[in-house]
Amino acid sequence: MSGNRQGGIQARDKNLANDPDYYVKLGAKGGKAGVKEYLAEHREHAATIGKKGGQLSKRGYKYLGATRYSYLYRNNVTGAELKISKQTEE
Repeated sequence: MSGNRQGGIQARDKNLANDPDYYVKLGAKGGKAGVKEYLAEHREHAATIGKKGGQLSKRGYKYLGATRYSYLYRNNVTGAELKISKQTEE
């Protein structure tokens, strides 16, 4: 995996040197997992599956806002709210 443009170009060149059809094979894999077919046949499950995927975020906490004395966050996995007190300067 590249970290910048130059690294991406080097990775592309190396992939093509090892296998000239690398990107052809990679593109052919797209859509063959079968998930799309299942969701097309079972529309009632699509919303449930999408909701579950959205809740399982790896980002940790979402900032909800602040009150006068605290910051409010929500855990993306459990939905529990977290209140962190502001430090008062005197």
